[in-house]
Amino acid sequence: MKRTAIHVAAAAAVAFALAGPVFAQDTGSITPAKVEAARQIVTGSGMDRSFEALVPTFAQRIKQSYVTRPEITKDLDEVLAQLQPTIESKKADLVETAAKILASRMNETDLKAAAAFFSSDAGKAYVAAQPAVLDDLYVAMQDWTGRVFEEAMTQVRAEMAKRGHQL
Repeated sequence: MKRTAIHVAAAAAVAFALAGPVFAQDTGSITPAKVEAARQIVTGSGMDRSFEALVPTFAQRIKQSYVTRPEITKDLDEVLAQLQPTIESKKADLVETAAKILASRMNETDLKAAAAFFSSDAGKAYVAAQPAVLDDLYVAMQDWTGRVFEEAMTQVRAEMAKRGHQL
């Protein structure tokens, strides 16, 4: 689950980073055209894929609420399966929210340019490569964290020893 959360966060961060330096821009008001271009970015960048990980968590959270009632497990599973399409349909709300947030942070010209990138062959190739890149980045981050931690601990021990403390 931690790995999925990291993927979700990384995918969202990468997608927003690719959208450009938005904070210094005069973004104006949120217009339907801006929201539509932003929606194209959300779906074209694969950001909406990150929302996929959220849906199964609802069923898991509901099941955990009733873990002390094993006699209802079969019925609960059936009800949750029945509700799955309804829960899935709610993802569109999150796509719309993400589009409006993005539209509030970028101007229409840049939104359209970013949307065009994600619909281009290069953009599609980027989106296709993104899951593998994030997997590799996750491993690289673990390696980096371990190395930097060890270096920091070595320095901390040395400095603390100078002050008379053995760690």
